[in-house]
Amino acid sequence: MLDKALKFEKAFTRMYLEDQKYQKYCREISTIRGNPSTDDWKNVKAFVKFLNIFYQTTLKFLGSLYATSNSFFHEFFNLRNDIIKYTKSDDLTLVDMAKRMKSKLEKYWGKFESMNMLLIIAVVLDPRYKMKYVNYILSIAYGDIGITSEPGDLLQSQWEKYIEEEGNSERKSDLEIYLIDDVYTKSDDLTLVDMAKRMKSKLEKYWGKFESMNMLLIIAVVLDPRYKMKYVNYILSIAYGDIGITSEPGDLLQSQWEKYMEEEGNSERKSDLEIYLIDDVVKIKDFNILSWWKASSSKYPIVSKIARNVLSIPISIVASESAFSTGGRILDTYRSSLSQKTVEALICTQQWIRLPSKECKFEDLLEEVQKLEEIEEEYPDSPLRID
Repeated sequence: MLDKALKFEKAFTRMYLEDQKYQKYCREISTIRGNPSTDDWKNVKAFVKFLNIFYQTTLKFLGSLYATSNSFFHEFFNLRNDIIKYTKSDDLTLVDMAKRMKSKLEKYWGKFESMNMLLIIAVVLDPRYKMKYVNYILSIAYGDIGITSEPGDLLQSQWEKYIEEEGNSERKSDLEIYLIDDVYTKSDDLTLVDMAKRMKSKLEKYWGKFESMNMLLIIAVVLDPRYKMKYVNYILSIAYGDIGITSEPGDLLQSQWEKYMEEEGNSERKSDLEIYLIDDVVKIKDFNILSWWKASSSKYPIVSKIARNVLSIPISIVASESAFSTGGRILDTYRSSLSQKTVEALICTQQWIRLPSKECKFEDLLEEVQKLEEIEEEYPDSPLRID
């Protein structure tokens, strides 16, 4: 509203000079509510200039359906820098507003410990910036304490947690699955025999031939010091006959060893988190971070899962229309006291209403009515009837 009022500054001045009724109106009321003075317009310009930075930030956070959490870090520190800059302005009105706003900002965000580490990790997971950028910004904002390993430590702990969860899912190897004893196919229970035969036919469809076996899973048994190569050949000879006596697993194991030595040398293997952090930052115009992580999920399998959860964190739950509103809360006392089930029902209903309309076929509707009639006939005493 203030920025629109500025467009009529000259109009108010001219009206005061030429319109006698307006002059009379201004004289009849107090000087505070009279014709805007030069100082008033100067203050309005200062307010518009200062509030515009908050308005633009609000639009970026709340005016989009796809605001990801990595954008908070940049916008917050840009806002912080603008406020600090205005505290050194020549305009005393602007300085006063900026100082009051800075005191409120530092009340909640003045200390590094007050920062939400997940919002910092979201920037680390942005391939355009990563850890060096975070440390650079934090060192400017908080001094030496900004150079901290806390975000990196939290990201590492998150990565280890994901690895642990991945490892907890028990999976049988392909070899174990294939070597199921066929004792059930020879059972006296005909039902059990029938099920076992059908399962065996499906099993042999995919694993009936030695060539279908995954050699790496056989190598895994060779690398078990309790069994090694002789055990593998013994089991394969039972399962596949003479073809089981083969040097193929051993040859593959040797080639894998040579490849490993060639790639690794004397260096240790790096996790996908370490690889991500040491890779060069990307420079892409019109960058879409969600699309980038979707495309990079095969290269960084665990880190991409962390990014998926961190980047989806909502930056704010405040409605955009209420951010600069003086009309009070969007939710009144009655609506804010609704039960959880009622709120869930309202949210679901609103989503259904907003869904794009789909073309309905008459045949589908007729089929649905027939099903309802069948249900009605099955339960004649039901109080709910479609007629």
